[in-house]
Amino acid sequence: MSDNVNIVRLTTGEEIVCKVTTVENGSQISYNLKDAAVLIPNPVDGRLMFGRWLPYAKMPEGITIDSKFVMFITEPSEDLKQHYVTTIINNLAVPSKKLVEPVGDNKLKLSID
Repeated sequence: MSDNVNIVRLTTGEEIVCKVTTVENGSQISYNLKDAAVLIPNPVDGRLMFGRWLPYAKMPEGITIDSKFVMFITEPSEDLKQHYVTTIINNLAVPSKKLVEPVGDNKLKLSID
């Protein structure tokens, strides 16, 4: 269910956590982004938060983006992936204190108070 969860960095600078599917049409490559959430860094404490990406749009099948607008696609850390699945995919309300925060060496910590 969540095996294809990735972080997509767009040319706009947005970092989107979503379920990604590659769409090939001849030599043209696009990506379908489904259940997308934008990563929002908190400037005060450096923690990461999720915000729904395009919350005002109906996208039950996701949105397809041309590959020219994608800088890179990478796997999220297990903590970030689990937090995404819990809050976005499973649609559970999570108190604002449950945030993912950087702890160094490209690791993230999920704070549960």
